[in-house]
Amino acid sequence: MGNVNYLEDPAVVIFDSDGNVKRNSETIGNLVCLEGDEKKIPYYDAEKGFHKISNPGWIIFDLREPKPISYIRFLLWDNCGSGKKQSSRRRYLYRLLIADDASVSESNCKELKWEVVYDTLYNGSNGWQEFFFESSPRQIRYIKLYFINNSRDQYTHLVNIQAYEYPTLQLYNYSKGISDEWESKRHKSVLGKRRKVKEKTMEMAQPIHGLINNRIIVGDQPGNLECGISLNIYEQVSLMIEQITNATSETELTHIKSDIAERLKELHTIDKELQCFQHSIYYPVIRDMKRQRVRLRVITLCSSLALAISILQCMFDMKTLLSAPAVHHWLQNLYLFIKELAANWA
Repeated sequence: MGNVNYLEDPAVVIFDSDGNVKRNSETIGNLVCLEGDEKKIPYYDAEKGFHKISNPGWIIFDLREPKPISYIRFLLWDNCGSGKKQSSRRRYLYRLLIADDASVSESNCKELKWEVVYDTLYNGSNGWQEFFFESSPRQIRYIKLYFINNSRDQYTHLVNIQAYEYPTLQLYNYSKGISDEWESKRHKSVLGKRRKVKEKTMEMAQPIHGLINNRIIVGDQPGNLECGISLNIYEQVSLMIEQITNATSETELTHIKSDIAERLKELHTIDKELQCFQHSIYYPVIRDMKRQRVRLRVITLCSSLALAISILQCMFDMKTLLSAPAVHHWLQNLYLFIKELAANWA
């Protein structure tokens, strides 16, 4: 089969938070399309060639079964798809998550345990995003991109995404501290001495045609990357158990462990509720504030136009009033009265 892009498999299921799925969305289907013998991504510009997702939102790729993957890359719109050299200044904030097969929870319901591979925090970017699991390929079935923000508008524009068992040769050498120049010299010296060179046991992924603006090499990963208050408290509780073990009886220790386990469950639930609160309240409020700013600008513009029209109308009405015969006759008499008064005063 070789080192192919797993996401090009027609059996892969793709769906996003806006309700789009692969079978009824042409742009989702094009996300994994590559063209030509060198496997280049198709043409894209400011109007087409990408899939648009509302922020905050997500897109999930289901490979239908776990696959050995050590290399994931995807392209966020960068204004360079139509041959332009100048990259866009927009910045996308996102998280990359992975999961293996769904596990059965205590309530006998299958659920996914997502692992956060990377979070941009406040340092967003566009262009190609590369991720390499350096230690060994991971067994991955689900790949999720959670999009948080775009510095220009409220959408994220995903052009292409790929997942391979092995990375590009350039990234592999980069992770090992081997430069391309050194590698080419080494091969020349080996060939010059007529030594047999063993072929690499792994076929590398196709090189990237485009700008790489974010390159992440992920080392050994712990089994659980859950973040939040529950992980910190779990570490504290584990330390407490180690300290108590030598000072209490087995019965008391069992009781303490069960009590701590219950507290951990409560804290984990609170952590999830806080994250849900952030997603359901915080981000929609920000999005609504953006809409309110747009509305205020429109109202301000309309108010300014109405004020200008009122001033023009007032000026027109004043001119009409002054040109009326009765008013003109009154002003003429007033002028004569002031003139006579000035003459008598002199």
